[in-house]
Amino acid sequence: MGESKEKELMTEKEVRDILRVSRTTLWKLRKNEKFPFSKVGRQYRYSMKEILEWMKERKGKKIERVSSVHPDNADKKEENKQQEISKDSPQSGDKSVTREVEGKK
Repeated sequence: MGESKEKELMTEKEVRDILRVSRTTLWKLRKNEKFPFSKVGRQYRYSMKEILEWMKERKGKKIERVSSVHPDNADKKEENKQQEISKDSPQSGDKSVTREVEGKK
């Protein structure tokens, strides 16, 4: 295989170094943003030509941030967060909070 053919496809590390992104970000790009890639066996390969075309198409568009929380667990996470907030906020009849405040005066 010629030298030019070998450099047509880049490894994941080469792409991450060029784009200055983490492994997770590159994975999210592949998954959610239709980032161009090929799979050779168990490894991903990238064409710089396809990446540049993809970037031109996306120019000026924001890459959507994707939550790492599974949709089924998102409601549970929000519910837990609300419970934590209500635990931390003083209740109107909570005398222990009143004593702490009075003691600091």
